[in-house]
Amino acid sequence: MPKKNPIVAIIGRTNVGKSSLFNRLLERRKAIISALPATTRDRNYGTVHWKGEKFTIADSGGLDIKKEEVIEEDIRRQAEIAAQEADLILLVADGQKTVIPNDKEIARWLKKIKQPKILVVNKVDNLKIRNQLEPDFFKLGLGKPFLVSAINGNGTGDLLDEIAKKLPKLSLVDKEPDLRIAVVGKTNVGKSSFVNALLGKERIIVSPLPHTTRDPQEIEFRYKGKTIILIDTAGLSRKKPEKSRSDTKEIEKESARKSLVALKTAEVALLML
Repeated sequence: MPKKNPIVAIIGRTNVGKSSLFNRLLERRKAIISALPATTRDRNYGTVHWKGEKFTIADSGGLDIKKEEVIEEDIRRQAEIAAQEADLILLVADGQKTVIPNDKEIARWLKKIKQPKILVVNKVDNLKIRNQLEPDFFKLGLGKPFLVSAINGNGTGDLLDEIAKKLPKLSLVDKEPDLRIAVVGKTNVGKSSFVNALLGKERIIVSPLPHTTRDPQEIEFRYKGKTIILIDTAGLSRKKPEKSRSDTKEIEKESARKSLVALKTAEVALLML
């Protein structure tokens, strides 16, 4: 996406509450949340307004996926792109658990990237958790951690103040796009491949697995002087999830709902068959 506002990337292993924090900072439920690992796959963007400042925030998939399947490699690559393009990186950890080797591995990797970082310890939902916080978080080498609760909002105001302080002042006035195009259709008809082909790059993860795309992806690009928002949506289907896939039933229902909402925001819909 064109870099109009400073970009803040949310990075971390799975199930530390990255998407919950993303939604909290946006003050709306844009990203799908579930206890299922790797719920978030593609990079998901939104705009945050805070005390006269404005920045783009990018949610990303978890970086501790151990399986060697192609889809998980794609998720990792999307998260790495989010970190590389950002002006500021938030490393999110789980305050209700101990620091694990993967947290340390991600912290070491981020230290090699020149962008400034903030360590965010999430799920500090009450005073008891705060008092029992694992001291190893302070040893990750990313400075004093910001303790927050994405669930109830505790600490997020202080975090936003710190983000605004560290970001470059690049914000521009919002401009409405000239056209919003939604790409819709059943699963596995090639919606994401079509979007990638139009953009000339692999912006969206593509795989033969059904329901690879979960959150609608809004990508801004320019064509003949016009600003266009291209919306890749999750596949729509009347079929009920198979019993063996019951753990993803709620995710698929939420994906379908978000696809229909995205369709209503578009001036043009492309139906892929």
